[in-house]
Amino acid sequence: MLKVSVVIPCHNEDENIGKCIDSILACKYQEVEIIVVDDSSTDRTPEICKPYVDKNLIRYIRRSERGGQVKAINAGAKAALGSLIAVLAADSLAPYDWIRKAAEHFISDGDVVAVGGPLKASTKTYWALCGEKLDQLLLDRRLMVSPLLGTNMFVRSDVLRALGFFDDSLSVGEDLDLGLRLSSYSKRTGGRIVFDRDLAVFTAYPDTLRNVARRHFWWGEGRARVLLKSRKWEMKAWLRVLYVPSIIALTVTTFLFMKFWLVASIFALSLTGIIAAPMLAVASRLAMKLNRQRVRVSEFFGIVVLAYVRVISGSLGSIWAIIKR
Repeated sequence: MLKVSVVIPCHNEDENIGKCIDSILACKYQEVEIIVVDDSSTDRTPEICKPYVDKNLIRYIRRSERGGQVKAINAGAKAALGSLIAVLAADSLAPYDWIRKAAEHFISDGDVVAVGGPLKASTKTYWALCGEKLDQLLLDRRLMVSPLLGTNMFVRSDVLRALGFFDDSLSVGEDLDLGLRLSSYSKRTGGRIVFDRDLAVFTAYPDTLRNVARRHFWWGEGRARVLLKSRKWEMKAWLRVLYVPSIIALTVTTFLFMKFWLVASIFALSLTGIIAAPMLAVASRLAMKLNRQRVRVSEFFGIVVLAYVRVISGSLGSIWAIIKR
């Protein structure tokens, strides 16, 4: 049995950290260590963790100065004793079979270097549930930029050390960066990265459109930074970055060539295609037999709205990162 070290980075998570720890303790897996890395919390997080430390249920590392989530993850990963290192955000909950399911991939196939899974909403608001259903519709390796998400991933510890851990110069996008580096490593060594659709964790989803936009603007900024840093052409990622510029460019070009009806028509059709892309993507995924799920009419429109908000705010965040660079 492989030993698994679960790293939980946290900062001011006194409402969530206890529930997160309890969910891992409830997992049916013997060889596990829980490492909570407190990134200088100023709330009751240390007090909540103390009883777990006193009972030797967790290892608690407190950073004297706040350095951000990525540095907290690295601090836990470097202290880990397990053959596998898992990362779970403090606002997430692991099902009872989460660790066992992930470990089985590594045990059954020695070429597996990392395992990731999807997210489900722990908050049951309208927008959170629509966000969960949208994510479920888009669960396809051909659509995903990286199969590893920041709050649901397992990596072989020796591989993570060989890659130099997470890039702590990034404040966001560290999971995408690691995913790209793991992909390159796998191609060189014949390794495999597995995305298990059934390996889900429950986590907090934004409950308002404003919070959705803020989160995806932030993620878009991180995505652009990672792509610029890696200097790799990842079409699935760059198409999201270029969404807003494409709309602006096509609109301006259509206006400039208004006198030439043929050129204008072509650009108008292109513009319509870009604007309609999220709705068409959602509708096509719903129509596919393998991805069919129960979606009410109200949820369908919510999912489409979320698709637009996500892609537009993410693209704007990416543009902002490029401008700042």
